[in-house]
Amino acid sequence: MQRGVEACTVRRKCSQRLMKSPDNKRQMKNLNGTKWTRPEELTPREQRFVETREDTEPVSRLGAAIAPGQTAQAPNSKLREVESFVSAGKNSFSTSKMSEADFLLEELGLLKMTDSTEMVDAVLKWLGENYPDVKIVDATTLQSWIQEKRDKLLLLDIRNKTEFDISHLQGGVIVDPEGDQLQELLKKSVQEARKRKADIVCYCFVGYRGSIIAQSVNKLLSAEMEQSPGHQPRVFNLEGGLIRWVTGQKPLVDDQGRPAHVIHPFDAQWGRLVEPEFKAKI
Repeated sequence: MQRGVEACTVRRKCSQRLMKSPDNKRQMKNLNGTKWTRPEELTPREQRFVETREDTEPVSRLGAAIAPGQTAQAPNSKLREVESFVSAGKNSFSTSKMSEADFLLEELGLLKMTDSTEMVDAVLKWLGENYPDVKIVDATTLQSWIQEKRDKLLLLDIRNKTEFDISHLQGGVIVDPEGDQLQELLKKSVQEARKRKADIVCYCFVGYRGSIIAQSVNKLLSAEMEQSPGHQPRVFNLEGGLIRWVTGQKPLVDDQGRPAHVIHPFDAQWGRLVEPEFKAKI
C-alpha cells in the first residue's frame, strides 16, 4: 500500500481519456497489470484505476488470454477478486496488494486530515455508499451479543496473522484476505454457521476488508442456500472495525490469550485513523 498522489492523478487522467474516447473496444490495463476489454464494462470507481493501452490482446490478471465475448476481471486486488470467485469457481488468487485502499486515502482527502475521528467517519460514509447491502453492527451491540449468545456467533477476523496476533476478539477466527485458502475458509465458515444456526460477523481494522468479505460471504451463502435450503445466517460487518471497538474500551486478547489494549495499525498511513494510545508499535 505505497501508492501516492502522483499515481492517483495518473489514474484520474487516464479515466478522463477513456470516458471521452469513442472507441469502446480500446484495451485497458491498470497500474498493476490487470487488463479489461471495454470501458463500458467498468464501474465508475474502476474507471479511476485504468490507463489506455493499444497493443496486445486482453489478458486476465492470472495470465490467461480472454476469449472473444468474455469479460476480463476488473477488480484490482485479491480482496476485490473474491467478489467473483463464487460464480467463477476459482481455486487460486493472485497476490497483488490492495491499491484501491491506498487510492481511498487520497480520494477521501484523508491524507490532509489530522483528526482520527473525522477520518474514520469519512471511511464509514464511503463504505455505506459503496457497500449498501452489507449489514453493520456497532461495537456495543456486538459486545452484548457476545455476552448473551456467543455460541450463536461466528466471528471472522479479516486480517493477516501479524495483525491478528497483536490483538483480536476472543474466539475470532482468522481469515486472511490475502491468503491462499481464502475460498476454502469462507466456504467452511458458511457451512459451520449454517450447522450451528449462528450469525456471521466480519471485522477488520476499520471495516474496509470486512465489508468486501461480508459481501462475498453473502454471495456464497446465496449459492449454498439454492443447493441446500435450511438455516440462513445473517452476515454483518463490525462498524468502524477494531478502531471503534478498542476506543470503546472493549475486550481484546493477544495470540497468547492475554488481555490486549492496542491494535495493529496496518501501516503508517492507515494508522493515523487510530489514537496513539490504542496503536501497537510496529
